[in-house]
Amino acid sequence: MSQRLLINMDQLDIARNISLFSDLTENEKDSLLKEGGIYSYRSKECLFMEGDPIKFLYIVCDGLVQEFRQTADGRELTVNIHKKGDVFCKTEIFLNEGLHNTNAMAIDSAYVMELPIDKFKESLQKHKSVAQRLASSLARFAAMKQIEVEQQATMTSAQILALFLRQTCASHGLDPRGFSLPYKKSLIASRLGMKLETLSRALPKLKEQGITVKGSHVSFTDLKASGLAGLQAAARGNAVKFFPPSRKIREMAHAS
Repeated sequence: MSQRLLINMDQLDIARNISLFSDLTENEKDSLLKEGGIYSYRSKECLFMEGDPIKFLYIVCDGLVQEFRQTADGRELTVNIHKKGDVFCKTEIFLNEGLHNTNAMAIDSAYVMELPIDKFKESLQKHKSVAQRLASSLARFAAMKQIEVEQQATMTSAQILALFLRQTCASHGLDPRGFSLPYKKSLIASRLGMKLETLSRALPKLKEQGITVKGSHVSFTDLKASGLAGLQAAARGNAVKFFPPSRKIREMAHAS
């Protein structure tokens, strides 16, 4: 069962520094966040289940949270994997029925700020900048989902997996020359809408795109050939950002 924690300043700073609140003063942030609490969740413990009343906006302060739903044939489809600094349930808080349409579960363990939605909605009315940043975030999310649909329709499993590894490397600030997967392969398959055996068959084909996977270890052996040269900046310790698919990878996708 989740446990409310005493305020940890490092975890609180994660919530204070999310982009949604970046235009608020320190006092305004404190006034809003004091209404919430930071909770610890053990491995496989649910934050909420599909059909539960929507009560909170969630901010991941540490660990990982899987958001998923069950398909009609009983499979688990991962909608998102939320890492430290991510905010979720941003769209659900506006649903008229007021019920979650997904499940959320801690991966290993997680520490999560739970901010009551009524207090968050008050901040939207009071602070125009929060409302504007939320609208921008929701627009980016919708665009990302549209891209995912297009990728599913035009790319091979290996190409989809390559892009996922590339994005994971960038978003987690990992060294493209060699890093350990932050997720189990079964979770990656669920996130990409693949069966595990499909993902396993795709792994050897990644070599064609300059990516080698041995067990849980990944290395981009030919960044330029793979259209991943932008990640060289991450390897040098510079700021990390998401790099959109290169022209080469897009052409490969449409040719398949």
